[in-house]
Amino acid sequence: RDIELMVANCEQYNGKRSILGRIANRLLRYFKESWSECQPMTPQFYDDIDE
Repeated sequence: RDIELMVANCEQYNGKRSILGRIANRLLRYFKESWSECQPMTPQFYDDIDE
């Protein structure tokens, strides 16, 4: 039972992480787009984010 509970908690945790990761990626993409509209003359900023 303990092992089953651990697996269930792990799956739940990974599910939450993937959702948070998707939200973070969406926010990062949004900030990139809005930043490029505001500041088109700073290409080195993109290099910092992509790494």
